[in-house]
Amino acid sequence: MLPLDVFPDENAALADGTEVRLRAVRPEDKALLLQGFEELSPESRYLRFLAAKPRLSDEDLRYLTEVDGDHHFALGAVRLREDGSEEPLGIARFVVSKDDPEIAEAAVAVKDAMHGKGVGKLLLHRLANVAANHGVKRFRCTVLADNAAMRALLTDLDPGAHVIRAVSGVAEIELLVPQPNEAAEALKRRLSLDRFLAHVAKQLAAVRVSSVPDEPLGD
Repeated sequence: MLPLDVFPDENAALADGTEVRLRAVRPEDKALLLQGFEELSPESRYLRFLAAKPRLSDEDLRYLTEVDGDHHFALGAVRLREDGSEEPLGIARFVVSKDDPEIAEAAVAVKDAMHGKGVGKLLLHRLANVAANHGVKRFRCTVLADNAAMRALLTDLDPGAHVIRAVSGVAEIELLVPQPNEAAEALKRRLSLDRFLAHVAKQLAAVRVSSVPDEPLGD
């Protein structure tokens, strides 16, 4: 089991070539998190908090940044500016259930300017990796029932993601967290399939070559 308070900084590239850094959220990130929140539109804030959220209180900032790394883990995506400072792009977190350590409540938020670029997907998949290494088997996410973007993101992680409760336009979705051994087996199967397909392609190429009639040598 990996300690949750240790997440090595990871550099990654989005599909459009944007370079981002993933790192664990720290208590000293309050100003950075506040900056990210202020760059969310009112609509995005509502989608994340399921209510109008004009500002973050000091208590909110403490809760969102002073995570224990055991039951509550948060992961941020940032972009480095030319002066070396960090630009907040998105954040993801999970909080382990007090009743069942195999279940965790998960949430993801990405600032509007980065929507559709793959930041949320990257954050959710890395968050799932950390959760799996801590024994979490299932995520539960509370979202607006018509939040199609978030529902698609959850289905990308687990095609079997499903609504377990829906009340007044708010849905609780449960999904399986890919486990390390399952991910390794999936990769192994994919590599085996790739090798098989490569072998078939090679055989077909050989058949095509052997079936070409010899050119006449002429008189």
